[in-house]
Amino acid sequence: MNKKIITTLGMTIDPEKDVIVIKNTVLNLPKKTTLLLFHKPAGTLTTRHDPRGEKTIYDLLPQEFHHLHPIGRLDKNTEGLLLLTDDGDLTYRLTHPKHGGEKKYEVTLRRRPTAEELKRLEAGVKIKEEVDGEISFYTTQPCKIDPLKKPNAFLVTLYEGRKRQIRKMFDSIRCPVVYLKRISMGPYTLGDLPIGEFRILEG
Repeated sequence: MNKKIITTLGMTIDPEKDVIVIKNTVLNLPKKTTLLLFHKPAGTLTTRHDPRGEKTIYDLLPQEFHHLHPIGRLDKNTEGLLLLTDDGDLTYRLTHPKHGGEKKYEVTLRRRPTAEELKRLEAGVKIKEEVDGEISFYTTQPCKIDPLKKPNAFLVTLYEGRKRQIRKMFDSIRCPVVYLKRISMGPYTLGDLPIGEFRILEG
């Protein structure tokens, strides 16, 4: 360690300063990471700064967490679970399509879709996507849509995550979304966390 040979047990080290070598191989200690679960309010942007001065999620979080990046996004008018971290591996696992992580949303609609319309959405529908001014169309992956007890309310389970996907899906059957809330993402759930509050899950 630091050009010294350690021959006694119980040696204390500082992982920020000390270098440990075993059989000519540098031992890399696990990096400490942070995972924050935030209940994003509607009306806030999932971005670090908005040139128009609109409120962002970072306006609601303490300065000590401003280095964290969001895992995926929620649009301005959507509330609910938003994860923020400095762990690139976790971000990849939760967002890459090959891992098939599910996301659950509570959705309230302007009208109640027919059973046939819901089957179409569950099977996959073609919706429009615009990236850097280029317009393309894609077909959504199969999803699950289950009725909730509230009027015109459903639980939607997605296995992918495209921009404004749920709103576009229901727009395709002329059934606008009036309320949208993400309640889970992979193994992480919002629970009873109040709007605008957060909790640390790992660190």
